[in-house]
Amino acid sequence: MKAMKCLRRHGIECNFNESKISSLRLGLRFSFLQILSMRFSLQLYFLMTNEDINFMKQALELAQKGEGFATPNPMVGALIVRDGQIVGEGFHVFERIKHAEVLALEMAGELAKGATLYCSLEPCCHHGRTPPCTDAMIEAGITRAVVAIVDPDSRVSGSGIQQLKDAGIEVIVGICEAEAYNLNIEYFSAKGKTQSMVSVD
Repeated sequence: MKAMKCLRRHGIECNFNESKISSLRLGLRFSFLQILSMRFSLQLYFLMTNEDINFMKQALELAQKGEGFATPNPMVGALIVRDGQIVGEGFHVFERIKHAEVLALEMAGELAKGATLYCSLEPCCHHGRTPPCTDAMIEAGITRAVVAIVDPDSRVSGSGIQQLKDAGIEVIVGICEAEAYNLNIEYFSAKGKTQSMVSVD
């Protein structure tokens, strides 16, 4: 409004009404959000590799093996990769208690040190039926973690990712995000996370 008054003082007529100005502001706001979204997508694009996408898809396939056996927990699959080779893998089954990440770490043993862990869901960082998976990853010497999607559980919800970063582990989030969401859509819906997601692959 101040700009319009200033223009009128200089003899320049403005045909914008309040409704048009509001629409313009709304449009600019959406454009800014789109730019932020594009920036995140570009950052992820340059950080990820075709290898990351392929291994994450394998982790998602592993997770599906827990269908009907993981409830009430979500289906989760994890891979540990070193020098391009899978050295450990696991998927969650509720009755077996241990999480996918821990099973993969146990299979990899000493080979987990300096390796990359791929997980279809953010690793837990709280004490429940098991100790935090993040602690196990840090202790095993994982140096890079690729996570498909953030866990909406209030006890995790980005905290697991932050703990890994604080420990000096490189973390990439969002590869095959839509697939990971659809795999556990009932779990995400129960946690109130129902928005549509777009995968980057």
